[in-house]
Amino acid sequence: MSSFTELLKDLYFSYLSKPAGDRQLYRHVRRQPFARFVEIGLTDLGRTQRLVALAQRLAPEVEIQYTGIDMFEGREADSDGPSLTLKGTHQSLKAVGAKVKLVPGDAYSALARTANSLSNIDLVLISAVTAEDTYQQASFYLPRMLHESSRVFREVTRDDEANGDAIKVESHWEQISLSDIEQSSHSSRRAA
Repeated sequence: MSSFTELLKDLYFSYLSKPAGDRQLYRHVRRQPFARFVEIGLTDLGRTQRLVALAQRLAPEVEIQYTGIDMFEGREADSDGPSLTLKGTHQSLKAVGAKVKLVPGDAYSALARTANSLSNIDLVLISAVTAEDTYQQASFYLPRMLHESSRVFREVTRDDEANGDAIKVESHWEQISLSDIEQSSHSSRRAA
């Protein structure tokens, strides 16, 4: 009975959950479970917990290793997503049962410190709170973390203007090919 309930939950998150942009992540994990997961810019701890729980159900013999990179207490109010504390985030994610490592800092500085210890990563999520220039600099470190079956997704949002105010439209995730990551890595090397 429990496995049927879990299947219904998985199907719900894959095809009916809100925000709709996250559905493709759940479907991807159902097709290709992960053991090592890096998230750059934490925006939805519930989504992270659901992704880890799904991967655990699909491969119960594997210990899920999660690394979260974020500014945490250093976030600017309202502009960098929800307020998160390092301690509170660790407690929330540890409750899912994964091996959790949290790295404070922007994508570039955090990856500069930790990329060599993050190898054979299966899934990388780069949220929209990661600034474009920081992402471009950080892309230098991504190739050394990945393997030929790794998947990298970048959250994309579109801002519309209505009555002079910027309105955030629901985001979606775009998969970045490994060749694009390699090319971006070379570009950031030349710029340095």
